[in-house]
Amino acid sequence: MPDWKQVSEDVFYGNGGVVLGDGEAIRFLKQRAGESARRRARLCCHAGPDALLHDMLIVMQGGAYIRPHKHLKKSESFLVIEGTGHLCIFEDDGTPRSFHDFQAPAAGGKFFYHMPANIYHTQLITSDWLVYHESASGPFIPEESVQAPWAPAENDAAADGYLQQLLQAATASNA
Repeated sequence: MPDWKQVSEDVFYGNGGVVLGDGEAIRFLKQRAGESARRRARLCCHAGPDALLHDMLIVMQGGAYIRPHKHLKKSESFLVIEGTGHLCIFEDDGTPRSFHDFQAPAAGGKFFYHMPANIYHTQLITSDWLVYHESASGPFIPEESVQAPWAPAENDAAADGYLQQLLQAATASNA
């Protein structure tokens, strides 16, 4: 394991100094994501949950479900390093408002988004792996993130079917 502190099954923090990302870091996170029930792993480059800026290197395995959510008081930025998927933005009632394809910059499509506060959204992964950098203002206050009440929880048996519905809708919207 790199010189990182493990704080949960799939969350690591840097050593408190300069954090460098390379192919080895991505390989390690892919291995951990592959072993995780949630199919994901992240390296938090900031010192801790109270940091004013949260920079994260995140790896997600294809088929991972991210419950639609919104952040009440903060925006986030998302930059694709490897992989493909769709950004799904929802109305407050759960109706998909729009789908946006994303991919690594070398592929020539959209590779970055900035999400304002208070908008329900999720990412749908269409490649074997999605590797991305995410930034958000801190501190991390769990009560300021709202999980969509109309979407299944990550551990709900209905989550896979819901994910498949969203992927079909995203594909149809781009046809």
